[in-house]
This record gives sequence, structure tokens and C-alpha cells, in this order.
Amino acid sequence: MAVVFIVAIKVSDFATYQQYLVGARPLVEAAGGRYLAKTGDIVALEGDFVPNRLAIIEWPSAEQADAFYNSPEYAPMKAIRQKSAKTEFWTVPLAG
Repeated sequence: MAVVFIVAIKVSDFATYQQYLVGARPLVEAAGGRYLAKTGDIVALEGDFVPNRLAIIEWPSAEQADAFYNSPEYAPMKAIRQKSAKTEFWTVPLAG
């Protein structure tokens, strides 16, 4: 079953986070992920947490998503993201 990563990102260090933006996308795409949304244009309709950025990435399966997230290739990018931003990160199965 296909899943999506939903990532709400509150960037604290934009200069460092730029490294993540440049490096993460090619790794995601090489691993079979597909960006559905990657934006800073967010309108909050409810709630207090308003991220600077939001990403939604589709994966063919939960196993493929987990393999990417835990891969040694992604580890350096994950460390940059975690250093430069506060993130809320979920895996959500797609309906249907």
C-alpha cells in the first residue's frame, strides 16, 4: 500500500537548511519517492503550530519509505535537517 511522508518543518537556521534542500531531493527521487508538495506557502486554518515549510512525499510502500528514512545515504541529510529545523514527521497510508 502506498504511503506518504508528511513533514512539517520550522526552520531555525536557513543557511544550514539550504544544504538539506539541495541534497535531500535527489536521494528521495533515487529511492522511489515523489514529491507531491514542497512549499513555504502555508495558510493555517486551525491550530498553533505553523511550520515555515511543509513537504509531502509519496512512496509506493511503507517498506520503501522506511528503508529510505533509515538508509545510510539519507543519514547525513537527516542530521542536517534535525540540526537546522524542528520537524514533525509522519508516515500516513493512502486511502483506496
